[in-house]
Amino acid sequence: MKHDAISYLENGEEFTVTCDELLKYHGPGYPGGVVHGLKVMQRAWPLLDEGRLPERREVRCVTAFGGPGGRDAIEFVTRGLTEGRYIVDKALGEGVEEVVDHKAQCDGH
Repeated sequence: MKHDAISYLENGEEFTVTCDELLKYHGPGYPGGVVHGLKVMQRAWPLLDEGRLPERREVRCVTAFGGPGGRDAIEFVTRGLTEGRYIVDKALGEGVEEVVDHKAQCDGH
């Protein structure tokens, strides 16, 4: 299902990764954060490059959310952490309480 996956480009070739694949990459610790990262990318992609799929290595993420689940989901798709394009700036979230739902499911149930 489309809401359970995210697509991106790698040198012009389209790839799609599912929520289940992201969860396997991350491990059992913070599934809510993984889903959060997936949903952030699903929301952001249409706003980038006039709605075209982004090249994974052209995406830069600056966030106040440093949780491991979201970080790993975004890393899997963009390689932003490895390549220095995933930046945690806690000042962006000043006054906002971070809540992680450990019971979130990929299908939203």
